Amino acid sequence: MGESSVTEGKVLQKQRLRRMEIVAAAQKCFAEKGLHGASVADIARQAGLSVGQLYRVFASKEEIIEVIVSEIVNARVGEMVAGNHDLARMASVLAGVLPATESTKNDNYLLMEINAEGVPKSAPA
Repeated sequence: MGESSVTEGKVLQKQRLRRMEIVAAAQKCFAEKGLHGASVADIARQAGLSVGQLYRVFASKEEIIEVIVSEIVNARVGEMVAGNHDLARMASVLAGVLPATESTKNDNYLLMEINAEGVPKSAPA
């Protein structure tokens, strides 16, 4: 392997690590302040970055949210697949009623907030 490809590999690894750090910081901020209460500046501060550095990795707060939702969905689908087609377990995973950890509580809260965002203000209660 050439020196160039080793350097590229290290750069890609560093970029992936930075993305993961930002996502983790965003999850913490969303858990503490809510989806709308957490600003990009809050997320950047939590990640130990400037706002400009964060925007070099993610174009917007919405893009970070998309990554988080994708990770949550992929983890839940993985749990269902690992359940060996146990329909009761799959239903529990989908309903989010498995024993809650701090992480799953935060995930469920974030998903509920995002879901509520999709409901127009004029929708009947």
